[in-house]
Amino acid sequence: MDNYVPSYSPPCESYWQAILTQGPLSTGKVPGPWEWIEAPEIPMEIWDEARERQKHHTIFELTIDGFNRGGVIAHWNEIECFVPASHLVAYPFPADPTSRETCFNDYLGKVLRLCIIEVEPTRNRILLSERQVPECELSQPEWPDWLCIGTTCFGVVTSVRPFGAFVDIGPIEGMIHISEISWGRVRHPIDFLAPGQEVQVKILNVDFEHQRAGLSLKRLRDNPWKCV
Repeated sequence: MDNYVPSYSPPCESYWQAILTQGPLSTGKVPGPWEWIEAPEIPMEIWDEARERQKHHTIFELTIDGFNRGGVIAHWNEIECFVPASHLVAYPFPADPTSRETCFNDYLGKVLRLCIIEVEPTRNRILLSERQVPECELSQPEWPDWLCIGTTCFGVVTSVRPFGAFVDIGPIEGMIHISEISWGRVRHPIDFLAPGQEVQVKILNVDFEHQRAGLSLKRLRDNPWKCV
């Protein structure tokens, strides 16, 4: 993460001034017609924590509770946090005012994975981005405990190739290399396996980043050559 370089350059300061001086179009914290809201005084240690999160590109989850013409709003430690439309992954560009408001309204109540891109205590604001969250961090699947080296599991053959067979084992797809099909000679994997066939396999390795695994059919049995 220390070498992470954002690929997006945020708009100029005048843009933020125009957007952030607007009142929210919709928020879950709407005051009464004569109610005066005073911004809470935020302890400096909270701002220090925000700067540390920005420095280390810390990812955290916030619930969207409002929006204005330029983006959506969330709150963290009583600080109003703004996510510009250009920093939302699913925001449709270009968008007319009506569709823009509809899109922002759909964000209300959603939990987003975000990172801090700007901290300004003097203006009592934090700018956040969903786009600058690394792609691998946007969605972290929860892998089952059994998905590890040495485990035996069942799967279904999805395709057979000259070099091996692909097997769907549930969370990810694995491959049985031709050398892992049998202890004997294998001319072609199709002689042993067929698409749709249910097989029991042993997991040799797991690549969680690319969501794939190396499997073996022959290692479910003892090596007969050791007895020779």
